[in-house]
Amino acid sequence: MNSDAQPRAFWRLASPGLGPEKWTHAGGSALAIIEIHGNCDSALRLAGLTKVAVGGVALRSLPNIDDLVVVRLTHDSCLLIPHGGGAVVRAVCNHLTRRGVAPRGLPDLHPSRPEAADGTEAATLDLIDSVRSPLALAVLLDQPRRWREHRDGGLDLVQGEHECALRRLLAPPLVVSIGPPNVGKSSLLNALARDQLAVVADAPGTTRDAVGVMLDLDGLVFRYADTPGLRRAAGRSAASRDEVGTIDRTAEAAALDLVGRADLLLMCGDPISGFLDEEWLDSLVQAPRKTPRLRLLLRADLLGLVPGAAHTPASAGSDVAISLVSRTSGEAAESGLARLAAVIRRVLLPDDALLDPGAWRFWDS
Repeated sequence: MNSDAQPRAFWRLASPGLGPEKWTHAGGSALAIIEIHGNCDSALRLAGLTKVAVGGVALRSLPNIDDLVVVRLTHDSCLLIPHGGGAVVRAVCNHLTRRGVAPRGLPDLHPSRPEAADGTEAATLDLIDSVRSPLALAVLLDQPRRWREHRDGGLDLVQGEHECALRRLLAPPLVVSIGPPNVGKSSLLNALARDQLAVVADAPGTTRDAVGVMLDLDGLVFRYADTPGLRRAAGRSAASRDEVGTIDRTAEAAALDLVGRADLLLMCGDPISGFLDEEWLDSLVQAPRKTPRLRLLLRADLLGLVPGAAHTPASAGSDVAISLVSRTSGEAAESGLARLAAVIRRVLLPDDALLDPGAWRFWDS
C-alpha cells in the first residue's frame, strides 16, 4: 500500500492510564506522551510546529496551549510530550484534530481489508455489516471521502449535539411509552411493530409487565418499551400507597426504571383519561434527566364521539394525535403512524444532524 493511499498522519494518546475518558488526570505523571504516526513533517506543519530532524529532540511551543518537547524517532513517527494536566492534554489533542491530524482509533494498515484505500474506509467496511439503522449506511459510506477532505482542510468535524445524535445510528436509543391505564399504549405498540406483541383488552391494567421490541421507524432503529399504565393523571387525585396492590407497585417500579433510562419518553394519553401528571412522575423517578418528551394523544377518534371530550384539557396540548381503530380509515391510520414515526426519528436524530456534511469520528461511538 503506497503512502498516498494512507492517512497523512494520525495521533494516539500513549500515556499509561490515559484515554479520552481519562483526560482529567495523567496517571500521576507530570508529562503526557502523544504519538504521531504517518507523515510527521506534514503533522508538525499542520500543528504549527517547526520541523524536527529524524533523531532530533526540540522544545516547541503551541501558543496559548503549552510548551512541549518533540522527539523525532523516525521519518514516520515522533512523540509530542506536553505537560500532563488534563486540560493541557485535551487542548493539544483537540488542536491536532482541528488542524487535520486524525485521531488514532483507526489503524493505518488493515491486512483484513486490502480493498480499503485508508484507515477510515477500512473502519467503515468493518462497521457497515453490523449497523441496524438504514439511515446509517449513507452517512458511513461517505465518511472516507469526508475525512480525506477534512485532512486537506476542506471540511470541519461533526461535533457537539450533532455528534451525539449521530451515535444513535450505531447504538439504538431507548424510547419508552408511558401513561394512564387503558389509553391504547399496547395497541400502539402492536401497530408500530405490525405484530401482536402486547395483550390488548378494554379492562384497565391489562399490561402488567413492560414489553420491549426493536423498531425501525423512518430509517432509525431504536429499542421501544411499552410500560404498564400508571394511575395518576393530571388533575386527578392519587390513591395512597396502601391502596395500590403489590403487582401494581412492582409494575410501577419497572416502568419508572425504564423512564429513568429513556432517550425519549412518549407521554401517552387519550381524550377520556388524559395524560399523566408530569410533576408527579418526575417526583418518582430517581435522579430524573432532561429527557425529551412527546405528548401523544391516542384514540383521537373519541374527540368527536365522547360528550365533552373535545373540550377537556386532556385533549389539548398534544404534539401528535392519532387513532388506530376501525372508525378511522386504514389509510388515515397509516398516515398517522407514518407521521408519528417521522416525529420520533427527528427528535432522536434531527435532520440537521443527519445532513451535517462534516467528518464524523464514528469509531469513537
